[in-house]
Amino acid sequence: MRILVADDNKDAAQTIGALLAMRGFQPLLVNDGLEAFARLQRPDAPPLATLDWKMPGMNGIEICRQLRQQATQPYPYLILVTGEGTKDDLLDGLASGADDYLLKPVDPNELYARLITGKRILDLQEQLLATQRLLRQQATRDSLTGLLNRATILEASEREMTRSRREARPVTIIMADIDHFKSINDTHGHIVGDRVLHDTAQHLLTLLRPYDTVGRYGGEEFLIVLTGCGASKSLVLADRLRRMVADNPVMCNGKAISVTLSLGVAVWDGHSSLQELVEMADAAMYRAKRRPQSRGDGGNRRGPATGATVGLMRLPIKLQLSNRPAIHPRCASA
Repeated sequence: MRILVADDNKDAAQTIGALLAMRGFQPLLVNDGLEAFARLQRPDAPPLATLDWKMPGMNGIEICRQLRQQATQPYPYLILVTGEGTKDDLLDGLASGADDYLLKPVDPNELYARLITGKRILDLQEQLLATQRLLRQQATRDSLTGLLNRATILEASEREMTRSRREARPVTIIMADIDHFKSINDTHGHIVGDRVLHDTAQHLLTLLRPYDTVGRYGGEEFLIVLTGCGASKSLVLADRLRRMVADNPVMCNGKAISVTLSLGVAVWDGHSSLQELVEMADAAMYRAKRRPQSRGDGGNRRGPATGATVGLMRLPIKLQLSNRPAIHPRCASA
């Protein structure tokens, strides 16, 4: 464990550092209060620190008080070290946010005992944080695909629509559905069906931008939210997603299982509700499913015979994009 040792007396800091090293800790020595405070604010800050009461720039009590006011996470365990001070002074130090204190000259055994206490508390904290992360993931993620679950992807869609209205930027959603998924389950079993869902989700993530959002909407359906992406670009991306899935069959028990997607694209008009937007993308997706699949003619958007088609629901209201001319989705190239 890394431990910050802050003391304006270099000899005292080196003594504590040597004691820590003998016990297997990794000491980081500083001799100034401001530097100690800066170190403890970094993302890679040591989780535990011993702070001399009196230092130039910023004393130990001020460091404790400032860190506690910021409510940094994870919680740093702070031990005040002083060569003098009354009981009231020590109580003031604890009230400022210190977790423990040591009196100089530092007794090696007492130092080690208090550090072990701090480490035990930090270990418990990490267990609590890990549990929180797990619960957050379980509450927001689909356990099979790792994508956002239905509730979370819809919340993300609402946020993007709000941002789109505020920043006058387009937002588009794509509804994607695995074709003949029931047949895959019936023919190959649900374990293979689960593999198809998982691999399809990974293919979608491969082509999406870091700031795009994708979630499992339900069953074999996926909802994709594209920020700052109009009709033409969204159609191109939807077709790339379709081709990615069609060109990468799922391998299971030595067998290649062909998978295709049907996708529907809907561009938000700045006024419709999320439910209306999803319904439009859903309608476009089912319209795509009803189209005959291409037989492989090179100029056809729908691509090879193994691929499904891409449908677009164009909303009739113009969307003004910043200072650029208004773009009418109906006029966008298909």
